[in-house]
Amino acid sequence: MDLKTLLLMSMTLDSWSERTDEEDRQQEVERIRQLKDSLWRASRSLKELEREAEASDPDEMPVIADGYITLPTGEVLTYSDTATIRATAYTHTDAGCDMTTYTGTTVHKGTVAVDPRYIPYGTRMFIVSNDGAYVYGIAVAEDCGGDIKGDRMDLYFPTFNECIQFGRRVCTIYFLD
Repeated sequence: MDLKTLLLMSMTLDSWSERTDEEDRQQEVERIRQLKDSLWRASRSLKELEREAEASDPDEMPVIADGYITLPTGEVLTYSDTATIRATAYTHTDAGCDMTTYTGTTVHKGTVAVDPRYIPYGTRMFIVSNDGAYVYGIAVAEDCGGDIKGDRMDLYFPTFNECIQFGRRVCTIYFLD
């Protein structure tokens, strides 16, 4: 039964005309009450889904096409090339890591560790997971790591928990102009 039918049935409860059989009337009233309850639950579920959608904020997703990345802020970035990489996450508290990158900068969200033979230090890029579940955003190749070889990359996160949530993902990197 569609939402419009449920609404019409719900409105009839308030303007119910007399019926000949009281038992039939009570059954119909109960059925309409149940439908109203179902409608209320459905509208509540819809509101919850809307809140979840706002929390995950699909409007925060960039639009990427034809050499341009349009950010939710309206800023437009241009890119000249793409690559697919295998990404993992790291934080400054990991073994062998600290707050200073190989290039001498302080780690921050947007710092990535690369194989400099594959991606030169200072390269600006925009990173998105291929599963569509994660947008890392604008990043700069500023660090390296012992396990980072070839098409591998480590994305910096400020907390261990964020690293665990990111896990390992295949990502597309857009090389910014």
